[in-house]
Amino acid sequence: MISVIVPVRNEEQGLAQMLISLREILSTLEGSPEIVVVDDGSIDRSGRVAQEHGVVLRTHQISHGYGQAIRTGLAAAKHDLIGLIDGDGSYDPKDFARLIDIHDHYDMIVGARTGREFSKNLAKTLSRKALVCFCEFICGIKINDINSGMRIFRRPVARLFLNHLSYGFSFTTSLTLCMTLNGYRIGYADVNYLPRWGHSKVNHFRDTLRTLQKIFEIFARYNPQKLYLSLILVSVLAFSTFWLAFSMKLISLFTVAYLGLMNLTVSILLGLSFLAVPQLRRMERGDENIETDTKGEVS
Repeated sequence: MISVIVPVRNEEQGLAQMLISLREILSTLEGSPEIVVVDDGSIDRSGRVAQEHGVVLRTHQISHGYGQAIRTGLAAAKHDLIGLIDGDGSYDPKDFARLIDIHDHYDMIVGARTGREFSKNLAKTLSRKALVCFCEFICGIKINDINSGMRIFRRPVARLFLNHLSYGFSFTTSLTLCMTLNGYRIGYADVNYLPRWGHSKVNHFRDTLRTLQKIFEIFARYNPQKLYLSLILVSVLAFSTFWLAFSMKLISLFTVAYLGLMNLTVSILLGLSFLAVPQLRRMERGDENIETDTKGEVS
């Protein structure tokens, strides 16, 4: 059966309505499904509202981030099949039934967001599309929605990657990439994305930088060759731009040489750091094998 994790932070405005609707969906399932609400340092009545609706409640006294809230939920859940839905009203719990119906066919099923609310901001839509295209190039597979907050996955699989997943906003992004790059089956089902209640806690500049950092870290760990190839292409494009500017007499030859040297140096340093990660991963696997062998010894 399923445990549904609902991370919340200052969401009392519509949390009760969402929990009632979610409970109605889960009541149609066999067994004993549960709702685990993780209150990540709310200063409003979110925790009390959750408690009034008879859910499993875990509370952070101060905010530790979206990813840590999900980790707390994973530890508290009694079932290995895990559902995830944001507590801000941006997802309709009725759409959750669609994911439940087909989850048996996949290691993770993701609610791919659709609707006017999801695409109304042109700048966010373009940046999101650019990020997804880059991730699809590295992963070599289509990704319908990389960071949806509505999904179903299996806890034993997620635990394999917990040390590599973000503690913040990009937890779902990093989970999608880790599972994709390791060959797990990921399916997508369209869900309607709705206007959220209250104010967003996302700092777009800060959280975008942190997301990119985590994405590059995961790619360096699981597919460094393709990431380095991308870096080479960017480096060649940058130098071509410098040369074009020189041809148009917009910059001097000295400037081209200086910028080209800087470009080459940065590319080499980044490339070496990317290629060092697989060696670190092999060392980690070696430590795991040693630990396993030691546990298996009989004295």
